[in-house]
Amino acid sequence: MGKERDPYYHINPLWDVPTTWRTEYCWERVKLSPVLRDVLRKALNSGQLCGVNQGTIRALSKRHLCDDQARLTKQGRIFGLSFCSLPKQCELLGLQLHDLQIDYKGRPELAAMRYLRELGLRTCHSEGGIIILILYSLCFDRLYRLGIKHWDGPIGARSWMYTSFICYGELLDQHPELHQKMMEDISSTDEDTMLRAFDTLKSWQEHPDYWMFRDWVGVDHAMARDTFRTLGRERLKKIAGLFFTDPYAFQKGWPDLACIDGESLRLIEVKTNDRLRISQLITISEMMATAQLSVEVLRLRRPQEKREK
Repeated sequence: MGKERDPYYHINPLWDVPTTWRTEYCWERVKLSPVLRDVLRKALNSGQLCGVNQGTIRALSKRHLCDDQARLTKQGRIFGLSFCSLPKQCELLGLQLHDLQIDYKGRPELAAMRYLRELGLRTCHSEGGIIILILYSLCFDRLYRLGIKHWDGPIGARSWMYTSFICYGELLDQHPELHQKMMEDISSTDEDTMLRAFDTLKSWQEHPDYWMFRDWVGVDHAMARDTFRTLGRERLKKIAGLFFTDPYAFQKGWPDLACIDGESLRLIEVKTNDRLRISQLITISEMMATAQLSVEVLRLRRPQEKREK
């Protein structure tokens, strides 16, 4: 989404990176009555408010949830989806919803990961981290060279660059062409160079099995290699192009698990009794549309629990 087309687009003064309605819209401050919530839900299939009076249109338009022609905005669609049940969210987003009844202890994401691994599928838990880390690794040599200059040496650079792709935000002010150069790196950096950068970032972690300030599991050299191969460079470029429009929004909301199934990559969100959050509704819907990612929802149920209708 370009600056000229998005009235919410501006440059974040702290980091100097783009933000749009996805991060700036004050979702938590929008309070709707049950009637207005129902109006939004009913408009999700067509995108048009039907059978409502001008007062309702004005109330929703004031909150940027519809326009003056009673058509849902992107915010309106996301907000309406946030009030739906998980099965309805999946239906409207085109996500497969699978129910899995197992007896498990601890975190459901890790229980689901163990289940998939028992089926022989290489799986990691990183909430999209494996994909963003691959993009970072493709650009790492350039960013590290710039980081050493910016932070006065390799120690300073490493303190900022140990795992976060967002480190480039600190460099944009001095290098306004950086986004373009990073896209060139994503287009041209070969697999071996990417994996060497990945191994460098992994070696910077304090514990051999964990990533600093993350609770990723299974994000290793082999997973990075196979994810890179199954996604392919063209889809990675599309993901990066969308990511750069609003990095802070698209850092969040990714499915819990990445799973290599043959020659395809499955992204799997694990749920129990909750539904998709706003950040997930944004990222999943836009990444699916832009990069044709395969996303599904796995809902875990213990044997004694009832299924939601």
